[in-house]
Amino acid sequence: MLGFVAGRATTTNLKGLAAVRVAEFEAYRGSAPPAERFETRGIVYRGNAFSGEAASAGSRVSGDERHGLGCSPGLVRGPVRIVRDPVHADLSGRAILVAERTDPGWILIFPMAAGLLVERGSLLSHSAIVARELGLPAVVSIPGLTAWLQEGDEVELDGATGVVRRTSRAGTRT
Repeated sequence: MLGFVAGRATTTNLKGLAAVRVAEFEAYRGSAPPAERFETRGIVYRGNAFSGEAASAGSRVSGDERHGLGCSPGLVRGPVRIVRDPVHADLSGRAILVAERTDPGWILIFPMAAGLLVERGSLLSHSAIVARELGLPAVVSIPGLTAWLQEGDEVELDGATGVVRRTSRAGTRT
């Protein structure tokens, strides 16, 4: 739209362009997420599968424990809420926000969370930086996080060490 207004658009058929973009987005939504780290060669959208190692180099995996990058110190325990869309997030009761990834639009729900766990990201990702600014315990880069946890599982996260322990499964608390 901005290119159209500025006279730099590659097409005047904005409705058609929007339809192409919607179709591309739907195809991405239906495909597996890209690997945490990947290489491309040549033309980016030709011959590159965006796949690679499934787990981050420094991560360790075991039954009720995962290791990620501790990016904002603090120890917190509570139920998790798996959030896929921040617009519909319910973090009542100061639940621990769990997401595959976040973007700057998620910042408004961070203060409602007791802690933050993100499957993707780095120490310099937006979620890590904002968590530090808010003093919100956070761990990022936890491979398979959203497949490992279920809504309502209780976890303990250590934002300094990056250790996340599932202390009980949803519906089995005593």
